[in-house]
Amino acid sequence: MVTVLILLAPLVGAGDPFKVVTDVPQFVKPGDTFTISISVQNKTGSDQRDIKVSLLASSPFDVVGDDVFILGTFDEFIDMRMAVFKLHVRENASYGYYDIPYIIKNQNVEYRDMLKIHVLGTTLVNIPSISVDKEKVFPGDTFLLMVSVENKGENRLKWIKISLNCNPSSLQNSPLVPLTTTEAVFLNMKRGAREETSFTLSVGKDTQPGSYPLLLVMSYEDEAELEGEYEVPYGIEVLGKANIVFSSIEPDPMEPTQNKTIVLNVSLKNVGEIEAKSVKGTAVSKGGKYTAFLPDIAKDESGSLAFNVGTLGPGEHDFTISIQWVDEYGQSGEIDENYVLMVKREERSYTSFIVGGVIVLVVAAAYFLKKRSK
Repeated sequence: MVTVLILLAPLVGAGDPFKVVTDVPQFVKPGDTFTISISVQNKTGSDQRDIKVSLLASSPFDVVGDDVFILGTFDEFIDMRMAVFKLHVRENASYGYYDIPYIIKNQNVEYRDMLKIHVLGTTLVNIPSISVDKEKVFPGDTFLLMVSVENKGENRLKWIKISLNCNPSSLQNSPLVPLTTTEAVFLNMKRGAREETSFTLSVGKDTQPGSYPLLLVMSYEDEAELEGEYEVPYGIEVLGKANIVFSSIEPDPMEPTQNKTIVLNVSLKNVGEIEAKSVKGTAVSKGGKYTAFLPDIAKDESGSLAFNVGTLGPGEHDFTISIQWVDEYGQSGEIDENYVLMVKREERSYTSFIVGGVIVLVVAAAYFLKKRSK
């Protein structure tokens, strides 16, 4: 403990018999043994005999040794004499400022005053709460880490600093990235004072689900100029998402022609971390809007949607195919894909015309021969 002596010199009025200067520590702590001094100079203008100083210490202090110090005889011109006392602070002493009376006297004169002793208490810094501003954190999210700090001890804090370490495990690439400063400093925190701060962080879009560690480091200095530091670990739980992608889009039949019913088969796969539910697909073209549904697609599983687009004319038909879904955490997702469907013109069959023509010729020839024979 660093002790700084404070010189206290009570003003001496015209009627004060002594000039007194006291030396006391700036502060003491429970369990400490410390020394005080009371220096006295005769101001009565005459000799004074058998001057003594009495210290009237009470709880939480105990005098070690005598509580009376004999200074002896003073003449009018003698220099200051010093009375020295040793005191002990009881272990159960509470924080506060205490007055210790003292008396300087002999048979003729008497002088009374007080010594003020500052007893420090326990320095205790607490983080009562750490939280995020979102109920759930997902890959790609930005969130606030909110931290409260409180001076729970009995001593004033000169300063306190909170530092955020986003990669305490020294991961090669931590997915938690700070977007603002990672330090907050508060000055002159009184007993019972509470402060709030926050840090903005983001989660990488490709982050795998899991718990990722953070470390809050608190360092401080109290009014006794004693410094301390301790660490508070915290984890951010990153949840998974469903993620559907297109596998293929194929018509049925594979070579569509006009005036024949066409079905678009859309194959999907869930490459996310959790199940996708209420999967809805829409296929939109100039000819109309078509809808299909799937109840769910499990993680790493595939599913398909069939859109009956009916009959179409020949040529190119542009479709926009959209897929929407939700997952068990209520997170929604959507993907879109453009698709061009080629429809062929219907090929006419000329065989029937040829056969018909032959039949007509045969009938005509038979009729002609029969007529001639008559």
